[in-house]
Amino acid sequence: MANEIQELLAEIKDERLKARLSAAVTELRKTKKFGLVFEDHLPEMLPIYSAKVRSQARVARRDGRLTDSFIVQRVAKGVATVVPETGEGQSQSIPVAELVVVKRFGEAIFPALRHVESVLRGGDALHHALIEADNYHALQLLEWLYAGKVDCIYIDPPYNTGARDWKYNNDYVDKADSWRHSKWLSMMKRRLLIARKLLRPDGVLVVTIDEHEVHHLATLLEEIFPSYLRHVVSMVINPKGTGKHNFARVDEYAIFCVPDLGRSVISGTPQPGAVIKTEEAEAVDDDADENVADDDEDSADDAVSESGDLPFPSNEIELWELRHARRRGGESSYRHQRPNQFYALLIDPKSQRVVRACDSLPLATQPTFQKVNGLIPVWPIDAENNHRCWRFIPPKMQSLIDARRVVLGRYNEARQTWTINIWERKPTSKKLKTVWWEPSHDAGTHGTTLLHNFGLCPRQLQDGKRLLAGNRVHPQLQGVSQRRADQGDFGFAR
Repeated sequence: MANEIQELLAEIKDERLKARLSAAVTELRKTKKFGLVFEDHLPEMLPIYSAKVRSQARVARRDGRLTDSFIVQRVAKGVATVVPETGEGQSQSIPVAELVVVKRFGEAIFPALRHVESVLRGGDALHHALIEADNYHALQLLEWLYAGKVDCIYIDPPYNTGARDWKYNNDYVDKADSWRHSKWLSMMKRRLLIARKLLRPDGVLVVTIDEHEVHHLATLLEEIFPSYLRHVVSMVINPKGTGKHNFARVDEYAIFCVPDLGRSVISGTPQPGAVIKTEEAEAVDDDADENVADDDEDSADDAVSESGDLPFPSNEIELWELRHARRRGGESSYRHQRPNQFYALLIDPKSQRVVRACDSLPLATQPTFQKVNGLIPVWPIDAENNHRCWRFIPPKMQSLIDARRVVLGRYNEARQTWTINIWERKPTSKKLKTVWWEPSHDAGTHGTTLLHNFGLCPRQLQDGKRLLAGNRVHPQLQGVSQRRADQGDFGFAR
């Protein structure tokens, strides 16, 4: 196509016109991107049932399509004279009772909240608000007061399975609609852009989805949250599996968009028996040369030769644990992956102590095992003679040595070397895995069955989904929502 355009441009005799078209084509090429490309559909339409039908208002038939809109010319004796908004077609008279005022998304509708009822529990404990509304306009409402203040947003959008489970402009979207994916992406993009404005700098967005739109959604999130880390969690919701072709699907997905702050934002599960101190825990560097592996293989299994010489008060022994000084496992633990972390630790055989961390050894240089002023060098080399690396670069390791936190473990007679351990505070939590298989996630046992126990059928919940806003609602947010939303659930925590 690019060559064809150049050939067509070459046929233009008017040099000025050719230059202008060439410049325009160049700009178009700059905007071409690798990633998600979809059709931006017409803005969504919202019926305002409580609004009065007036002259010049945009309206649609209550039992028709919202996109088949009219402009009211005049209203008299309960009948409105309208003309098609597209400008094509004759004017006609329609009873006002058969019309509803329609607004396009992006137009001012001045949404407000009206208090319906309250459930009070827990005395002075923080309470929550349940907002029944189209989630797009509820998001706009929250943006006025909570922009940049929300800790976490959870979204459960329609999955767009093609089973007429969601509407676009009041029309069900099914598998026969050739635009169903781009309509879904247009709908999601409008809401995600507002959600991004609500999040704090360390706020997290979570979206649940299944296989129908997971790949499109992931690319859209990458476009809207380019600087965020994205983690995909697989959740087993049907251990028995579905009766689909080829595979019995058992899971759905949760995509976490987490700001890249150089530290973990997602809290792990509490460790059983962990002792949590009130003061701030010791900070751990997380750059390329000092990243600490967080797996069970780092837990030391060797006794300390001088266990009585602790680098902390003996009454704090429950707060600390020994971990291997050499990186283990297969992820970033080899010399070529972290050359700055391959060096010798010098051991004093008389005092049985680690006394010094040497400089990093260049990749082309082989390690030497000769004593240095009577001190024995120990290298991060495993039993198979693989060159591994220590967990820290030399300056960091030396600071731990000076703090007496680097200690000798057992002596290996066959290899004539020691295991070296490091005292570290016990973690108060354990990182979450990316596969969740919990009984509470079983949609059958803890979903359908639970609803039946409440006397509800899942079909009863299809006509209206809610937007949940966490914590207190500002006193200014008073008023009324317009209708039930069928666009999915948004949850907020502050």
